[in-house]
Amino acid sequence: MFDYENDPLRRYFKSFYYHDLYPFKDIFTIGITGTCGKTSTSLYLYYFLKKHNYDVLYIGTHKIYYQNKIIETKNTTLEIDVLIKHLIKNNINPKYIVMEVSSIGINEARINAFKFDILGLTNLGFDHLDYHLNLNNYHQTKLAFLNTAYKLKGLFIPYEYKNLITNKKSFFFKVKKDYFHDFTNLEYDYNNLYLAFLILRKMHFSKKVILNDLKNIKLNNGRGQIIYNNNHKIVIDYAHSVEAFETILSSDNNLKVVVFGCGGNRDFKKRFIMGKIALKYCFKVIVTKDNSRNENIDNIIKDITNNNPNFIIIKDREKAIKDAILNYSDCDIYILGKGDETFIEENNIHIPFNDYDCVMKYLHKD
Repeated sequence: MFDYENDPLRRYFKSFYYHDLYPFKDIFTIGITGTCGKTSTSLYLYYFLKKHNYDVLYIGTHKIYYQNKIIETKNTTLEIDVLIKHLIKNNINPKYIVMEVSSIGINEARINAFKFDILGLTNLGFDHLDYHLNLNNYHQTKLAFLNTAYKLKGLFIPYEYKNLITNKKSFFFKVKKDYFHDFTNLEYDYNNLYLAFLILRKMHFSKKVILNDLKNIKLNNGRGQIIYNNNHKIVIDYAHSVEAFETILSSDNNLKVVVFGCGGNRDFKKRFIMGKIALKYCFKVIVTKDNSRNENIDNIIKDITNNNPNFIIIKDREKAIKDAILNYSDCDIYILGKGDETFIEENNIHIPFNDYDCVMKYLHKD
């Protein structure tokens, strides 16, 4: 049976139709792509520009931000007709856009209606292999997008990928970590901050203004969100790719406990790898549910643990978080995978749940 909605040719021609319907070509657009860090980098840029009275729109993971409006969405990079419906319905006509650019969005021509002025790459890791089938396809999707982008004012690429990028607008960078030592306790966020810094310098903001204002931006949205528990910290983060998972757990040598699960019906190969990473860096590993979707939670847990007895299995996510808070208060606790999501998806049902709310419920209970 012909799948009209997902037909690549339909998507391709649709991008040209909406390019003329909505004036994206007149909007200064910044795109951030990469395996992890897209949301944090994009939000640093969005909040900075908003503070400086720029008429700016953010399009990213499950949300659109504009002025005082927050619009819930289903994807990181939206189908162009869905995006335009949101913009028209909410009377949104920005002069600047900061958007996350996902590999799936690139592959499905969701971003073809945009004229990008500045692009940035956070990193290349391991994700969405259920969709792309292998790591090479995943990486090539992003690289082809970056290498063929034209009329750019700037393209910012980590130095380690210099041999993969041929676009003449490229600027290759190494992170200057000394800029951000007093910004955050999470060293992995330095990469996101520095990419945002470089893009803002390209937009002619001074170094002093950028560093001063970035320092005061707190992303309390499940991205490196820290809640202090006496002398220890509880970290809530969206990390759900292999790259992001290892980056955050290896960021310091503190004694730590991690609570995490893996999503159902996708990326089966990463589950065992993430389990190994958790055991490598953590004192205790509690495996629980994430968005199991239509897959049996027991199968997901078995893929993660391979029946290794060193894992603690608590299927109920609330009980898992409660156990970590009440029994391991002498450790740093990392609650990973869902960030600021407000639900757990299970058997086509969205069950209300939020990691931060759960932490606050049990944090000060004896």
